[in-house]
Amino acid sequence: ADLERVLQDAVLGPKKYGKILLVVEGIYSMEGDMARLKEILPVAKRYGAYVYLDEAHSIGAIGPSGRGVTDELGVGTDSIDIMMGTFSKSFGASGGYIAGEKHVVDHVRRFAAGATDAASMPPACAVQILQALK
Repeated sequence: ADLERVLQDAVLGPKKYGKILLVVEGIYSMEGDMARLKEILPVAKRYGAYVYLDEAHSIGAIGPSGRGVTDELGVGTDSIDIMMGTFSKSFGASGGYIAGEKHVVDHVRRFAAGATDAASMPPACAVQILQALK
C-alpha cells in the first residue's frame, strides 16, 4: 500500500518524475526477509516504474534451481528490467554481473566507474564461476 502511494505521488503529484527506478533487494541480508515481488511488480508496472533487482544474497542460494528470488517465487525474469548479483557469495569467486536489455548493459559497461576504472575478471575466477554453474 505504501509503495502504491509513493509511486502514485511520483507520477501524479505536483512534482512529476519522468522515469522511476525501483531498486529492490531479493533477500535483505540483515533479517533474511525476501522481497514480495509478486506484490511489487504489478504496482511498478501500473506506474511505469523500472525494476532493478539485487540478487546478491539470493543467487545460488535459493530457488529450485538456485537462481534466486525470481526462481523461488516463480516470477519470470522478463518482468525485471535490470538484475544484478555478485559472484563473491554462492559462487566462491569475485566480481559480479548485471543483466538487462542490451542497450542498458552496454551503457553500464561504458560509463559506470566500476566498469571503466576496474581490472577485468581474472580467468581463474571465470573458470570458478562456470564450474559453480554446472
